[in-house]
Amino acid sequence: METLATSLVARFYKKISKTLSDWSAIQCVTTDVDSLPSSVKNDGKKAFVTVTGMNLPELEGCNVRYFGKWVSNKYGSSFRTDSYEVIPPNNEKGIISFLSSKNFPGIGKKTATAIVDRFGELTISIIENNPNKLLTVKGVTPAKVGIIVGCYQDVQHYSRLAVFLAPYGLSSDVVLKINKEYGKAAIERISDNPYILMSIRGVGFKTCDRIARGLNVALDSFIRIEGCTLETLRIMCESSGNMFVDINDLYLESLRQLNEGMETPAVDKDRYQSAFQKMLDKNSIVIRKNRDVFLYEYDQAEYTSAQKLLWLRDNKISESQSRKIDSELERYCRNSPIKLSEKQKNAVELSLKNRCSVITGGPGTGKSTITSAIISIYDKVFDDEIVLMAPTGKAARRMAEVTGRDASTIHSRLRIYEDMDEVTHTVEGLIIVDEVSMVDGLLLEKIAQAIVDQDCHLILVGDIDQLPSVGPGAILAEIIKSNEIPVTRLTEIFRQKDGGLIVENAIKINMGRDDLHYGDDFVLIEANSEQQAMEIILDEYRKEVDQRGIDNVALLSPLRKSQNRFTVVSDELNKVIQNVINPLDSTKAYCKFFNREYRVGDRVMQWKNCEASSNGDIGEILEIYTSDDEINVKIRWDNGNTVEATSQDLESIDLAYAMSVHKSQGSEYECVIIPMLSCQMSRLHRRNLFYTGVTRAKKKVILVGDLNCITRSIAQCDTGKRNSLLADRLIVNSKKAEVK
Repeated sequence: METLATSLVARFYKKISKTLSDWSAIQCVTTDVDSLPSSVKNDGKKAFVTVTGMNLPELEGCNVRYFGKWVSNKYGSSFRTDSYEVIPPNNEKGIISFLSSKNFPGIGKKTATAIVDRFGELTISIIENNPNKLLTVKGVTPAKVGIIVGCYQDVQHYSRLAVFLAPYGLSSDVVLKINKEYGKAAIERISDNPYILMSIRGVGFKTCDRIARGLNVALDSFIRIEGCTLETLRIMCESSGNMFVDINDLYLESLRQLNEGMETPAVDKDRYQSAFQKMLDKNSIVIRKNRDVFLYEYDQAEYTSAQKLLWLRDNKISESQSRKIDSELERYCRNSPIKLSEKQKNAVELSLKNRCSVITGGPGTGKSTITSAIISIYDKVFDDEIVLMAPTGKAARRMAEVTGRDASTIHSRLRIYEDMDEVTHTVEGLIIVDEVSMVDGLLLEKIAQAIVDQDCHLILVGDIDQLPSVGPGAILAEIIKSNEIPVTRLTEIFRQKDGGLIVENAIKINMGRDDLHYGDDFVLIEANSEQQAMEIILDEYRKEVDQRGIDNVALLSPLRKSQNRFTVVSDELNKVIQNVINPLDSTKAYCKFFNREYRVGDRVMQWKNCEASSNGDIGEILEIYTSDDEINVKIRWDNGNTVEATSQDLESIDLAYAMSVHKSQGSEYECVIIPMLSCQMSRLHRRNLFYTGVTRAKKKVILVGDLNCITRSIAQCDTGKRNSLLADRLIVNSKKAEVK
């Protein structure tokens, strides 16, 4: 049972527990006994209380005001805090603890003690009003004075912000992000427009709306309508992979949210239309064709990409370069042990004689062979830099293995990680981007921005029949659809012998045929329930791992998260397989992070792009240890990098025994195991998902499930057309160029 939000002033006594996610429980002493629930024991003067929350301060001798709720359960009452403010101490012990805490990096207990020995209980007043006096203390330099004053002001700003936001239940983690983003001006900026907080990860319209109502912002104000519309538009695009939405759909959904729970609507049609026009005038949104509504950044992404692709296309190579390409291609065909077909030769020629082109084809059609030939000939004709990129670390490493050249992820090559607002690194020469079906509209813009030399060659390589990108857009489909950029479509299969039934069945799946052939390398093991499927999967996974090694076997699920309490989904499979492959024992260190457990020896996957590892990279946990009361996880990634992961890092690191089919894109394995169960049929069970899963395997596919699910998945060919105007922009802008 919980009471309403309240506050508690208490002093740290001792730490009870702390997890890797920075959630902790501490015991505090409070003298404010009159405000305590009756369930909390006290002697009339003080009481010991348990406080739980994120990033709790462990400051001895300091009072802290915690904001949150009293929570009662069978163990008694505790105070669950959302945020807190540090009350500057007025006693010597508290001031020493305060100045030597993590709030003042580089000061330490020795310096803090020396300062307090000199100024006693007046120390805080000295810091606030006459900080230069600190220089009279031995060992205190001007640099340390700067640290003390700056950090003290930061604590004060944070405390005021925490008090200001306390009634709205924001976590201390979010308050820290807000403080970092807006600094001293945070309260003023939020008071002017609470909806600016939607730029902070973890803060949505409803949270901002609570704050706005607390600040008496009018329910029909422009900033409220704009905030709701922008979030609604973004969510509608991200949930369906669209670059834009229909104006009527946006209008109806925005009004529904703006007036939700109100007896009398706060925003009527006229007021919304007036605000909508103002949003158009200030370019927070853009409308095309009188009905297609874009976020400004999405519209700019398509415009920039279309312009750059046409800019490259329209810069023709010279006649002498063209003749040299013909000569080097002929020489390559004579000397190479791998003979190119006429279609492949044409693909090489088209790609080298056009500064922007696309190569698309399924597994076994020779995309890698053509890429290697292009690189070899380009080296001799143009003698310029060669840049090989792919969306994931695994795809980049496979690209490097095939070509014998260095390759990197798009994000690492362009140095874009958390912040994708600006590209400062450029690329030139021959630029080949593999697995382009995984590249979304926003990432294509970053590639376009990185190309500043019109003499570059950009070649986009991918399989049009695979799953589209997770992010918004369908760039491969749109570029091909436009007919404005030269495209090579590879249809002839050259890997039929090596691929066996995998390639044969992949072709059938892609054609919508369900008469698949089964044999040693393409196996169906029937299962009619999740329990039966789980037993089969565990047995097959163990056998294949023993035979091939854990790096060469992938368990790919159409579903990642549990729906309707499904157990055969990648998140749940990871936990089960972890206990089979890497069981916990007394000799093995482990730690918990929210609902995940990590053990030494676990295989893990990175879910975002970082400097040390890329989205999709696999690694192994080498060590788990505690340092300065923080739990650290040492991980060696498959790219060779070893890192010390903190709790913040582990937010984007998951177990990697099983993964979704979406997450497997760009990777290849000797064997893949895919559950295909009718009891799990969902909108994700479509032809392109099944095709993508099957084509991740090089030597063996094991399907666990039933023919009905397989047949129905193959029949579902409507992949859901994504809203994009990239093709239209290419066509329209190409015609403008022709007129000129």
